Amino acid sequence: MQKHQATQELFARVATGLVAESAVEMTTEAGALVEVWTISGALATVRASAPDRSIKAGMLLTCRLVIDDRANRVTVRVAEAVAEPGKRTVVTLKVVGAEAGEPVGAGEQAAVELIGSLSQLTGHAGESATVVGLSGQGATLLVTGGRPVVDGRYRLRFRSFEGAVEQEVAISAAHPSRQPGSSLAVCTFVDATPETLATIAGILERHASVQHRSMDDIRGSLGMNEGSAPLNRRVRDVAARPAFRTS
Repeated sequence: MQKHQATQELFARVATGLVAESAVEMTTEAGALVEVWTISGALATVRASAPDRSIKAGMLLTCRLVIDDRANRVTVRVAEAVAEPGKRTVVTLKVVGAEAGEPVGAGEQAAVELIGSLSQLTGHAGESATVVGLSGQGATLLVTGGRPVVDGRYRLRFRSFEGAVEQEVAISAAHPSRQPGSSLAVCTFVDATPETLATIAGILERHASVQHRSMDDIRGSLGMNEGSAPLNRRVRDVAARPAFRTS
């Protein structure tokens, strides 16, 4: 009885998570991809719409959804599908499975602020992306103008004092951000080049050295004395900002 109740509670959380995503890319049993717009949810049921009129009642759809920093393989059954000419198909989805996987993220990351861009592998222009967390395995990005597709491959570009990085990344999680029109995305580096790894190592080394130095040492390095103007706020914030974890 308790196991059944726990399962139903999990399915209800999955339904809530699907609604929070607003748009979810799901895979049909035949392997086709379909973008489902989630509208509302109650318990383990989600009201949604789909563009593909081939979505029929009884079909099973799967997707990837992050819950409690774990990537869950979610399965839903199409309980009802109402297709109208010229309109999206209105569907009722019932959550029937949620298999938890490994924690998402890229391990312990240093809090940084590096302005860059995130683009499709075949495109040159991309969305504005600020690297807000960085490790030797991946990064956390604040992406403006859109939400990257989970499991999608992108090209991340940014510059730092140590050099420029242009690296293929795989998105492991994406969430709405508190900042309007933006999202937070966690990515891992795909076959990082020695140049990329060396640049990132330099960034992390500089970050660690600033983070653990006293304020007097920082003032001395900047040539400031007791009568000088207050230390630049950005330097002070970076010095006090702790590392954080994404998993």
